[in-house]
Amino acid sequence: DLLNAQYQSSGYLTPNQEIIMKAVSKADILAFLHKEVSENIQDLTEKKTSPKRLTCFTLMAIHTEYPFRNELGDMKVIRRAMYDKLSGEDVKANNWFVLEEGWKRATFVMTKYKTSGKYGIQEFDVKDPYLRYIHKLFQMRGISLADIHMKHLFMINKEPLTRNKVSKYLGEYTSEHLGHPISTTLMAKYFGCNPKDPLNPTALELDRIKTECDIRGHSVLMKFTHYAREQVGN
Repeated sequence: DLLNAQYQSSGYLTPNQEIIMKAVSKADILAFLHKEVSENIQDLTEKKTSPKRLTCFTLMAIHTEYPFRNELGDMKVIRRAMYDKLSGEDVKANNWFVLEEGWKRATFVMTKYKTSGKYGIQEFDVKDPYLRYIHKLFQMRGISLADIHMKHLFMINKEPLTRNKVSKYLGEYTSEHLGHPISTTLMAKYFGCNPKDPLNPTALELDRIKTECDIRGHSVLMKFTHYAREQVGN
């Protein structure tokens, strides 16, 4: 009962977030991303004219599946064989994009995030199509697999994408194309798993919620009180 009361009345949206979520729906975001893929991404990739736009698209697409905060900023690339040789503080020096078998597989290895002291190092498989989008970015940057070690995962305007710049560029990108700045926090609220019955979630819903909580590094209670999306808009 306590969980349900908190879920219903926690006021998890700030006034500004509520305005944005009423103006832009989850369906609007998905339609925009689909349009980017179907109409723009191939053209951008072939002409190599806008790595910034492709980078912002890739960041936003990833956040539909992985509810990170801004940890993709400052992330570095490393091959699995080299990562496995790291030890101690070297492991915790960065968040890592760990490549395996060329570009066949990859893993997000999170060592530096808000609650890492409590939850420790966490690893998440990078699914397609996100792996392919990231591969395209490195092709546009002219970086071969042989030269990829310790490169920044994302660059914009020839500068490493920092955590602060994740917010800046996502805000600019979504303001331009959707009319409002959408943060990584809002993406987690749009795309998080919301059980139809918060008091009786299904096993599948619980499994997804647990994964989301692992990615964000917080408890299931925090999920329900701060990230469970109310039905705002469509």
